[in-house]
Amino acid sequence: MGIIAGIGNIYFVYQFLKKLVTPFNKTKAFELGIVDETGKILKRRRDLETSEEKDAYNLSDTLIWNIKKLMGKIPGG
Repeated sequence: MGIIAGIGNIYFVYQFLKKLVTPFNKTKAFELGIVDETGKILKRRRDLETSEEKDAYNLSDTLIWNIKKLMGKIPGG
C-alpha cells in the first residue's frame, strides 16, 4: 500500500468517526433544516435545492446516521 493510499484511508476513517460522534443538532444539515435532533430526515435528497444543502447531506451522511441510530438502540450505545 502506498503512502497516498494510507493517508487517504486515515482521512476517510477520521471523517467517518468525526461524523459518527457528532450529535445531530451540531451538524450543518440540522442547521439547514434537513434533519431533526433525533436524526429523522425532514428533506429528501432529491428535494435539496442549494449547493450548501447538497454538501451538508450526502450518501455517506445517510450511512453514518443510520449506523449512529442503530448504535443508539443497543444497550451501551
